[in-house]
Amino acid sequence: MGLNGKPDLNNENLNKSNNLAEKPEKTNDNSWASDLFENKKKPKLNIESGSVMQELKIYGGLGVELLSGVVVGALIGYWIDNLLGLKVPWGILIGSFIGSIAGFINIYNVIVKEEEKKLKTNTKETKS
Repeated sequence: MGLNGKPDLNNENLNKSNNLAEKPEKTNDNSWASDLFENKKKPKLNIESGSVMQELKIYGGLGVELLSGVVVGALIGYWIDNLLGLKVPWGILIGSFIGSIAGFINIYNVIVKEEEKKLKTNTKETKS
């Protein structure tokens, strides 16, 4: 073993196993290679029935919330640009900005509402 915990690759160690098909000798020390490749268990997911799909449905729609706010704001800005006859698309720019703010507010409201639901269900479970 080297000073940094990695095996030394000198000629003596290389000459021990000239055959590539041979398995390397197992050592009793906790080397970095054995920690990486041996006895690693995969974590088990604790999935309740339907909870993952509910989370995906709720939080997967957050992107749609933001996109819809920007698109609606841009369309209103486009309508205002045409109504006023502006050559520079100030209405689209301002409408997109206001729409993105509205989208972020919608995302915030959805997240707060879902977290309140989780807290209510957790408090009901602890009281029972």
